[in-house]
Amino acid sequence: MKMMIWDWNGTLLNDAECCFHVLNDLCKERNIKTLDSVEQYREIFCFPVIRVYEQMGFDLTAQSFEDVSVDYTKGYQSTYLNYSLHDYAIDSLKQNIDEGIINVLLSASQIDILKKQAQEYECNEYFEEILGLNNIYAHSKVDLAKEFIEKSQIDCRDIVWIGDSAHDYECAKECGTHCILVAQGHQTKQALCNTGAIVASDLPEAMRLAREL
Repeated sequence: MKMMIWDWNGTLLNDAECCFHVLNDLCKERNIKTLDSVEQYREIFCFPVIRVYEQMGFDLTAQSFEDVSVDYTKGYQSTYLNYSLHDYAIDSLKQNIDEGIINVLLSASQIDILKKQAQEYECNEYFEEILGLNNIYAHSKVDLAKEFIEKSQIDCRDIVWIGDSAHDYECAKECGTHCILVAQGHQTKQALCNTGAIVASDLPEAMRLAREL
């Protein structure tokens, strides 16, 4: 292994509960039934995220998905700092560096927000590259990944993608990299197992499994 591509939300940053509360706040403002628990949020979370709003009953003809995304981003921005990185997140990044493995942060988040968060959580120095989208709508990140991997000139078989969603597995498959999903983020362990991916319970297990590939 020469490189590890890290997802951010849910994989390194423990923000599923934050997103659950922000979504419920949006529901309350629109008289939509709220989610009962973080676990219920994990059960409906998927990419593209417009499907999450559709499942919850948002009327995206009355208010566009783009406008709802703006409201969501405002709510998220005002609260995410109440949540921490997952246990062993920094240790995992440091371990890779000590072993000569490149860390890359790649997310469907808007790039400016992503870089700001990495700095706020004091982990930006551990990434050789920080890659995000140029908008807040959280569409697929697979094209971003493909372009970066091609430029890196590292064989995709020497790359391990660490994520917390089925979309991370889909991206890894399209890019030809290995993938390990960590079941402590935005989707249930069952949903992750259903993909056929290697699934770890936490970051220490993910790091161990990555070295066995």
